[in-house]
Amino acid sequence: MIRVAIAAPSTIMRSGLETLIASSPESLHPVTRQIILAGAHRTAAETFAAFYQLEELRRVADHTFSTVDALALPTAPTIYTIEQVLADPIQLNSRLGIYTNFANLLDLCGLAVPSSMRADGAPFGISLLAPAGADAALAAIGRHYHAATGLPLGALARGE
Repeated sequence: MIRVAIAAPSTIMRSGLETLIASSPESLHPVTRQIILAGAHRTAAETFAAFYQLEELRRVADHTFSTVDALALPTAPTIYTIEQVLADPIQLNSRLGIYTNFANLLDLCGLAVPSSMRADGAPFGISLLAPAGADAALAAIGRHYHAATGLPLGALARGE
């Protein structure tokens, strides 16, 4: 069994990021730098309001998951070309994550599963979301769902 741990943001990481931005801002991708620096201009009142809103959303999520095992959402609302994303990276990446960006904030586990191929040949997938710690159950749901689609596995198009 492979175990992967992803650490939550910490003071050390934040101070390291602050040091990097202060000493070598050009070392960050310009879009990443722009997003991070935009967050530096929030007031304490805005921060506390955001924390309160997040806690309310956490209660809604907890209530929702008391009645269902998982949520199924589109992984992305559409598909953009590389050129489109390069022309408007912040806005288009925000749109691409509209159904899933909240998962990390609410400490949910998630799994993206291929669902079908559109008539134009572009893929469509769903994201399955469940409470933290429900990874094995989510993987089982995803496996059954993917098997039911009849789609091959991975880039090598192998069957199960």
